[in-house]
Order: sequence, then structure tokens, then C-alpha cells
Amino acid sequence: MRFPLGRKIDLTYVSNRFAVTLCLISLAFFFSYGEITRIPVLLNLYLTFVKTIIIFITWAIGREIDPDEAGTANLSAVLMVIMLGLFPSSYPFLLASLFLLLGTRILLRANGVKIAWPEFVAVMLFVLVTSLVYRFFLLELLMAVVFYLDYRLTPKNKNSFVFAGIFVVLALFVFLLINFKYKLSITLFDFIIVSVVVEVFLALTYLRRNLTATIDYATKKMEKSRLFASRVWLLVCVFIAVIYLGRRGLVIDLAGVAVIIAFILNSVLIKYRKKFRSSKKTG
Repeated sequence: MRFPLGRKIDLTYVSNRFAVTLCLISLAFFFSYGEITRIPVLLNLYLTFVKTIIIFITWAIGREIDPDEAGTANLSAVLMVIMLGLFPSSYPFLLASLFLLLGTRILLRANGVKIAWPEFVAVMLFVLVTSLVYRFFLLELLMAVVFYLDYRLTPKNKNSFVFAGIFVVLALFVFLLINFKYKLSITLFDFIIVSVVVEVFLALTYLRRNLTATIDYATKKMEKSRLFASRVWLLVCVFIAVIYLGRRGLVIDLAGVAVIIAFILNSVLIKYRKKFRSSKKTG
């Protein structure tokens, strides 16, 4: 039986082995660092495992938005290790990382299984808890967008339309509960930088619109429209977090930031690899 929100980790693939190996190395590194800095043992164990999980989730998000190129997922995980070193107190964004993974996974539907009511209830409870923890009702609206897009991309799946409506109602409930204040926290300089990154990411998404990856356990190709939707949704999530939360939004959505940077860097590397190979052939 295939779980709609899960994907198989086949260690015969180099990228999967890389992810597992990097996580094990990171586990040992962060625990050793905690011991050296004399963090209490139980707290050190907790932080170490949470950071390791975040690294794996970041790799998984990279795998979702760029299934044809393992380099994006691998580079995302490496960047996350570096970022966790730069932001040693950034462990609270585990929930945000899981949120991004769930959204991209539901949209891409890489294992070919649609969300049913039991999985929806689990997603709904998770998003509700996450939004209350971060006091950010827009998470419900962002997940409503996920299910609405899932409905539009697969019109026969009426449940997704209902799921989207439920999340809109939940967004209103959380908004009234936490008394969210509309206050932009981003500076003009940060807005310009973020806008440039958004434009570059969208341009590369258009240029790299070809897709050859197949659905898990099948020979049917993944849908280009779903891939494009998952990439843009991820970008919107990070953009909104930065707009409303400023640089703190970057830290909270660090997994998304790492994946977006990795996608851009890997796209550039792909282009230069192709140029290098063509020059060798002509030479």
C-alpha cells in the first residue's frame, strides 16, 4: 500500500545514499559540537536529531521540485548543513520545513496517489498546530492554495476542492484566534534582493520546464503542470514569510531558502556542464 504523503528511499540510487550518509555525518558532527560546547546531554540529543531531520527534509524538498536533477536535492542538503552551522539556534523551524515538504509533495503527487480523508485530517491537524506555534494564519491559506491547485490540475478529484474550502475556514478561525496584525517587516534593500531571486527562480523554472522523471512504482511521467505549481508554491511560501516576518522569515523557512538557492546554483552548473561537454566534442 502506498501512502500519499510518503516516498520510498531506494538506496540503489546515488542521491539517496548521499542523503543518508550526509545525515549520519551531520548527526555525529552536531552531537560532537554540542558536547564540546557543553550543552546538556538530553538537549544536545534533541537538537542533534531535529537538525538531522531538517537536513533530510530539505533534501526531500529539493527532490520534489527538481526530480530530474539529483544535484539540486544534494546541494540543498549541503547548504542546510552550512546554514545550521551559521544559525545554531534555528531548530524551531522543523514544523515550517515539514509544511513546505507536505505542500510540494501533495502538489507534485510523485507516487501517483491522491490525498484521501484520513491523510487530509492528519495534514489539517499538523497545519493547525504549526500556524498556532508560529502565530501565522496564512499557513492555512497557503495549504488551501495547494488543494485548490490539486483540484484544478485533477478536476475529477472533488475532495481537493472541499479540502481547500475547509482550510479557508480554518484560516479565518486562526486569524480571529491569534489576532494577526498586518505589518510588513521587510526593508527596501531586502525586498529588492528577494525580488531579484524570485525573478531568477521563475526564469529558470520556465527554462527548465522539460520533465523526464516518472511517478514512483510506475512508468507514467510526472506532470509538468504539477512540477511548475510545486516550484511556484514553494517560492510564494518563502516570499510571504520574508515579507511579513523579515529576516526572521528567512530563518523560519530556511529549508525553502536552501532549496531555492540550490535550484538556481544547480541550474547554472547544468548549463556550464553542457557547454563544457559540447566544447570537448567539438575540440
